[in-house]
Amino acid sequence: MPFSEHADSEVVRYHHLSVWAVAGLVLGVLGLTALLSPMLWAVPVAGIVASAVGIYLTGRKEVIRGRKIAFLGLFLSVAIFTAAVFDHYRYLWELEHQARQVAAQFFTDLAEGNVREAHQVTVRPLHRSATEDLDDFYKEGTEMADTLALWQSLADPELTDQLPIYPLVQLGKNARVEYMETLGNRVADRGHEVALAYKVTAIEPIDESTLPADEEFRPPFYVGLTLNRYHKKDGRAYWHLTWVRFLEPIEE
Repeated sequence: MPFSEHADSEVVRYHHLSVWAVAGLVLGVLGLTALLSPMLWAVPVAGIVASAVGIYLTGRKEVIRGRKIAFLGLFLSVAIFTAAVFDHYRYLWELEHQARQVAAQFFTDLAEGNVREAHQVTVRPLHRSATEDLDDFYKEGTEMADTLALWQSLADPELTDQLPIYPLVQLGKNARVEYMETLGNRVADRGHEVALAYKVTAIEPIDESTLPADEEFRPPFYVGLTLNRYHKKDGRAYWHLTWVRFLEPIEE
């Protein structure tokens, strides 16, 4: 029995499903991978473009179907892309918040004269003291005792660079440490790296005889910290202070 002209037309219409609409839907579903890494954000973006083209074409030509599919693909791509961006920046904010907490404890330990406790965060966890009692860990004559003495001295001969530890210890609780800005917040080798900048001023007038003649040691001065967050094999994360240096004055 031959097809009627109407039936013939319907077959033609059925076979003209928009490739762009289908591609937009597929990319919308695949866009879930964007939640894994910012490098995959291009997937939902491509889904948005493909779906938009599909909506445009299906709106202009009645013989091309798939408008609802294109709208669904657009919705998925936009929703997933928005969620991926939000989740990424929420994660960065959380890491910065954690790093600032570690830095605050570091400055507090130095202000209270707990230099050994402050130094512990600069030691890789595998090499840190297994107990809270640090007497044995920094026992006189040991390598760690020598490292600690060098660390809080006026300079690090190996790096030929001035360290801010000495003036921070000398200022003690008279030091006012203010967070200035985050210099970096990025993925690093095997973890994440956050760089922070602080301004150190004296709360009360200081006895200049307690500090070296070098102006760099006299408040106000600026301190930069770089903290790295790594994961242990058991899944736990830890912070490691890898860099402490003076910074050039920061415009306020």
